[in-house]
Amino acid sequence: MAARLWAGVFLGWFLIVPPSLGQEASPVQKESGAAKSREFPERLAVGTDLMTKYVARGVAYSTGPVIKPWMTLDHLSYYVELKGVYDVDLEKLNEIDVTVDHTWSIRSWRAALGYNLYLFPNTNYAEMHEGYLRIVAPIFLRPMSELYYGRWAGEDSFLMKLTVGHTVQFERCSLALSAITVYRDDESFRGTEFRVTVPIPMEEFVLRPTIRYSWSVKDEIADELYGGLILEYAF
Repeated sequence: MAARLWAGVFLGWFLIVPPSLGQEASPVQKESGAAKSREFPERLAVGTDLMTKYVARGVAYSTGPVIKPWMTLDHLSYYVELKGVYDVDLEKLNEIDVTVDHTWSIRSWRAALGYNLYLFPNTNYAEMHEGYLRIVAPIFLRPMSELYYGRWAGEDSFLMKLTVGHTVQFERCSLALSAITVYRDDESFRGTEFRVTVPIPMEEFVLRPTIRYSWSVKDEIADELYGGLILEYAF
């Protein structure tokens, strides 16, 4: 198992991350000078998620561990992300995701318009296109609401997400708590995922051990307890 896990890491990096380049940061609006550098960080980061299972929006898409190499780039008010999903048991790269969005800031409120492209190599699934609107409120728990419209295999779909979170700071690390409630119009999932993450800075790297529990109100969808380790390197 360990040999296959490391093989998946290297395979994922070679297939997903360009050799010349080294998760989430939300840029804001355009300004100038020192204020611009603070409000619009230009940031390139690469990382890998090592998870015991692949669960997306409340639905499990693997029965075993997955490796998810990713790369993100923030430039002014633009954000780009490239991510892959490698199934360790199947020894296949089953998914590649591309995200592009643009964020505005209005009196500390943030709004973003974005686009997701989902590709499914080594499967029989067609690609999926998705647009989204995100709004973040500047109040306690930083509530974030998201509305997605997607089209896959000729079918339209709508999805709504509400995320709240809070981070407790300690001397050498922190504890990040969050809850993500998801509603899908096809009723494939309605429920909430709870996440506990511990970011640990280690020189240039950040380690993020995480435990997650996905709870569904639908009896036919099993609850999922999973977790893993997120490794990030920022330039």
